[in-house]
Amino acid sequence: MRAPKRLEPAGLRRLLVRVPNWVADALLATPALHALRRAFPRADINVLAKPWVAPLFAASPDCDRTIP
Repeated sequence: MRAPKRLEPAGLRRLLVRVPNWVADALLATPALHALRRAFPRADINVLAKPWVAPLFAASPDCDRTIP
């Protein structure tokens, strides 16, 4: 069995993150989003969220675009 390939930060251009449906759970996902931004600083990070949690990510510096 082969070892999985390591993701290179320079090789990733776009990420789509599906966040949880509930406000509290979505809020708890923000550290993970921040970690993705640190790991892939040049990637375009888009968040796919339900309309009622999308505003949590609209002003986030770790998210380039929010898709409700």
